[in-house]
Amino acid sequence: MRIQSCRFLLLLSVTFIWVGSAAAQTYPTRPITIVVPYSAGGGTDNIFRALQAKLSENLGQPVLIENRPGGSATIGMNVVLNPRPTATRWE
Repeated sequence: MRIQSCRFLLLLSVTFIWVGSAAAQTYPTRPITIVVPYSAGGGTDNIFRALQAKLSENLGQPVLIENRPGGSATIGMNVVLNPRPTATRWE
């Protein structure tokens, strides 16, 4: 019983250390891009543009909206699945 208690306390302390280090990180650290796979001025685009200012205010980072219409939304999906590399990603 004593060994189980020691294991539990060890696991609990490791968990608190891990949660504390995760809470210290700020996220996000760079601008956020929302890819809308439909043309500008449509219903989906209008919803995200209405949310853009509030998201930017709450997250503390600029929120960009990028319209990628065409191909029944596959062009926008490919942009999300294959993002272009940025310099900050590899740091």
